[in-house]
Amino acid sequence: MLKMGESIQVGDVHYTVQRELGSGRFGSVWLGLDMTAPANKVIREHQARYRAAALKVLKRDSDFDFSEAVNHGLRCRSELPPDLSISNSLAPKLISHGAVEIACTEFIEGPMVRTIIGQLRRAQDSELEDRRLEEALLLGKRLMEMAGELLDAGVIHSDMNPRNIVVTPAGKPKAVDIDFLRRVTDMPIKKNGVPVRIGSERYISPEVKDGPGYSRVSDLYAISGIVRDLVNVAAGRSLRDASLMFGRRDLQALISYFPSSLQERFFGLIQCVVEGLNPIPEKRPQNSTEIRDLMHQEALRTSEPAPALKVS
Repeated sequence: MLKMGESIQVGDVHYTVQRELGSGRFGSVWLGLDMTAPANKVIREHQARYRAAALKVLKRDSDFDFSEAVNHGLRCRSELPPDLSISNSLAPKLISHGAVEIACTEFIEGPMVRTIIGQLRRAQDSELEDRRLEEALLLGKRLMEMAGELLDAGVIHSDMNPRNIVVTPAGKPKAVDIDFLRRVTDMPIKKNGVPVRIGSERYISPEVKDGPGYSRVSDLYAISGIVRDLVNVAAGRSLRDASLMFGRRDLQALISYFPSSLQERFFGLIQCVVEGLNPIPEKRPQNSTEIRDLMHQEALRTSEPAPALKVS
């Protein structure tokens, strides 16, 4: 636990703790600001001009010391290009601060995708349907592009879920919470000799859930699930219905649920999501080129409308 106003030294920078941002399975995250700027600067200006930090205080687990795994993740991020769609590490290893260990990464300003999905769920005015869908289409495409970028970089985040993706003011999605970032060639994280299953149940890929473990396209599966939920909530459907419909992999039936004016524009994205959710890792897109090709495909033209999909 940190206290507001407490100073955390990271290299030659002193971050002043502002507030708690949230907590999860592996620790609590706090906002820290480099307060060496003039006192009359507002926090937003600090975040843009002076580095703001996400300070994650790791929880203690008597059965599993995951400090080594987090150190590996921080070091892995420090060796990757800084403009990759993953928050940068501000130190290549954990910082010891009193009795706690802290993972220090850049603070990404913007709403979580989880927040955006919640806003779309609450804004179900029929007059705004096209606007909701346009926003979901744009963000969905950017999320799939992010998935392709990470595939090309050869890294696995390990815990892609709507809480761990933030959308910047420029509209760019970035993954945060990089505790278990790995390269695809790295050994799996283990506890008592058994690979640790990390991730949110709704977005965990079959190979992680049922074995043999993370593949290079496990994050793609998770991001495809997030986009599935995003576009279906924007279209006014429940998350349960979304899972059922995409599980049937009936592309034309899925497209029929969107307004006719938007069906062709959604076709490529929906097709990409369907393929990204393929239960067989080898049949998912393997790189950004394959993702881009799927998203750019035109809608199938048929003389008959797609059949309505009944959800029990």
